[in-house]
Amino acid sequence: MVKKILSSLLGMVVVLAWWTLRGSHAPPEQVVNAIPPKVWDGGGGTIAIDVDTNVAATLSIGFSERRDGGRSMTTLEKVDPGPHSWSVEVPRNAGGYIEFEADAPKPGAKLSWTLRHDGRRIASADETLDQPLGRNEAFFLQEYYEDYSRPDVREASASGGNDDD
Repeated sequence: MVKKILSSLLGMVVVLAWWTLRGSHAPPEQVVNAIPPKVWDGGGGTIAIDVDTNVAATLSIGFSERRDGGRSMTTLEKVDPGPHSWSVEVPRNAGGYIEFEADAPKPGAKLSWTLRHDGRRIASADETLDQPLGRNEAFFLQEYYEDYSRPDVREASASGGNDDD
């Protein structure tokens, strides 16, 4: 009985040591506190993002390579009320979420955006918060692209509104 317990403990130690020395297969996610003009090597065209808001907000763009062990990065930029624009040369074979979220909004808060890929509109939305947010709710616009270099065309289709986590 003691041999079985010691054997099991030794097995756990070997597995934990292996995981510690070998590490994870996925590289760690990089977080950047600004929207960069180019991600990694670029080459997938340019995503232009034009936003407007009457409250403070945060734009975030996530990038994940579509392959095992691919790189991932999240870019975030806080903005004051008003119009703001970015152009990002995106990589091929990487996708993710683009999200524009109001910071502590109250009824009457407005968010709008237009997203373009190489000059062609791929999404646009205009939302107004009409009631106070509940606990664990957010007011945001969001789009997902499997591959930023080949986005689906979505004319004025928004995922804006409240999110209940």
